[in-house]
Amino acid sequence: MQGNIALLTGANGSGKSTLVDGLLTLLVANQRRNYNQASSMSGKKERDEKSYVRGAYGRTRAEESYGSKPKLLRDKGKLSVLLAYFSDRLSKQDVTLAQVLWMEDGSVRKFFVVADAELTIASHFTQFTLIADLKKQLKMLGAETFEKFVDYSQQFRKRFGLESEKALDLFNQTVSIKEIGGLNDFVRNHMLEKADVQTKIRELQESYDNLTISYTAIQNARKQ
Repeated sequence: MQGNIALLTGANGSGKSTLVDGLLTLLVANQRRNYNQASSMSGKKERDEKSYVRGAYGRTRAEESYGSKPKLLRDKGKLSVLLAYFSDRLSKQDVTLAQVLWMEDGSVRKFFVVADAELTIASHFTQFTLIADLKKQLKMLGAETFEKFVDYSQQFRKRFGLESEKALDLFNQTVSIKEIGGLNDFVRNHMLEKADVQTKIRELQESYDNLTISYTAIQNARKQ
């Protein structure tokens, strides 16, 4: 693609939302991420990071109860690798973003990867025994690995020329948008940088007080 617009179409259940959720996982922190929502009115989510890592699909009857439980493709401890390769032909810049995720003690564990080259899952994320070996292998290829999303985000935003996190916040909101509600609130919450109003007011008050003191001193000097 050369900066052109692409249209993704498909029947229900063909994976359109899953592809978008993959991009969100790579670009947006988990606590702020909006995965595909089953209902815009109730806000109920049918997917989360844990269900993706375990490969949840469909539902089956739970023998221990009268309810149901999701079917799982992957057992605990199995790794999931999410990877996207970006290339800008004009600047001749290549960037690969990746996340390695797995379940441990009921929680999702992960680390993050940024590389200034094209990496693939088959060639660069399969030949290892331990996580430490994989990280060492990636570093030998010139890739950077991170334990925290904030550090990973700073590095890929620098490469993409994104000075503010608001760009990703807006992306997060618009890709899964079902209704905007009030336009003013949408712009304030997702497009404008948050400002510390109270601090600004105190600074203005201090400036005003300083000007008042200066003016008074000048007037007293003139009277003398």
